[in-house]
Amino acid sequence: MTARNYARSTIKTYTYFIYDYFRWNGDQMKITESSVLSYMSHLYGIGRSTSTVNQAVNAIKYWMEQVCGQPRRLYNLKRPRK
Repeated sequence: MTARNYARSTIKTYTYFIYDYFRWNGDQMKITESSVLSYMSHLYGIGRSTSTVNQAVNAIKYWMEQVCGQPRRLYNLKRPRK
């Protein structure tokens, strides 16, 4: 992320949410759309804001596309508007 000029705060946030997602998901390395939707529901359930949930989703997308090398695609994740 540093090589792509991401801000330190973005790196810290993305790292936190990637680790949090894997802890929540039982350390399973496979990421599915349904598990991301469940994780989003979990975050809303513990009182996280819409912008925080969007950051979490963006962190997971970054992991899938940039780290795991999966092709970029359109995800059907319904995100509420602010």
